[in-house]
Amino acid sequence: MTPALTALALLATQPAPVEAGPGLDQLWLLRAGDEACALFEPPARALLDAAIAQARDDQVRAGADPRRLDDARRRVTAAGPSGCDDERLAPLIAGHERRIADLAVYSDLTFPGVVRQWRVDRGAVRTGRAGEPRWRVSQRTAGGEAWFGVFEQDGEMHLAVAFNDAERHTRSALAFRDSGRQPFPMDFTAGGLLPAPDGDPAAAWGAGARAQTRATASGRLDEAAAAYLAPADGAPARGFLYPDSVLQRLAALTPREAVAVELYDRTGQISRRFWIEVGGLKAALAMQAIPMPAPEPAPAQATSLAAAPTR
Repeated sequence: MTPALTALALLATQPAPVEAGPGLDQLWLLRAGDEACALFEPPARALLDAAIAQARDDQVRAGADPRRLDDARRRVTAAGPSGCDDERLAPLIAGHERRIADLAVYSDLTFPGVVRQWRVDRGAVRTGRAGEPRWRVSQRTAGGEAWFGVFEQDGEMHLAVAFNDAERHTRSALAFRDSGRQPFPMDFTAGGLLPAPDGDPAAAWGAGARAQTRATASGRLDEAAAAYLAPADGAPARGFLYPDSVLQRLAALTPREAVAVELYDRTGQISRRFWIEVGGLKAALAMQAIPMPAPEPAPAQATSLAAAPTR
């Protein structure tokens, strides 16, 4: 993703081109206006936050000091709009709403990160398949051996990992940065000079050992659900469920950093690990919460021979 292209619409890949959006300072101004005047509903506000996070992350990866960026945001917020009728807000509000409307017509969206992407499935449940689990927001690992995200089954959403493995791992946990102990993720590659953990580029940024926190899986996926969510020939499909409360904590991390999905053996040692890039998770979750637009009514049926189409 080009750092200069920081609009919400450019967080997502879709079949149709979408206009370029505002710069980071304008996004900050719009967010300050929303904070003061409640301009948007929660999903639109979350998409604005996602656009800000992605734009900030692009600048940090390009060499900007995150502390200086945060200082700049505080200055813009302090200056803020002069009021809810500030003339600078109207075009920014309209542009944000227009970009959301441009995305909302698509049932299948992809939000790219640095090396991974989040797929959003907003389509209707197919007739006769209501009980089948279905990924709604998901990311697949580089080797394609695991899927992580939010799936829907019988109208309920669940956070899970599904994978193919002959070994029956005893438990699982998600390991990620505790922002209270480490404000910013660290670059384990030292600017590309060192290999990323496990040789996975998605793991390049993350938490030091003392700044990690873990969320233990709350249960296992049943075999039938795992087979739907991680379809592959050969090794059995398996999976774990995680507490729903973890999801927003993951989305609040910086886009460039990674979350480790850890699988443990009977001795308590990590036997396998997958890396998930945070990327556009916040935007993907927000877009999933926005309903599909109602279909346009079908044209009226011809009522006379004169109005009927000719053959």
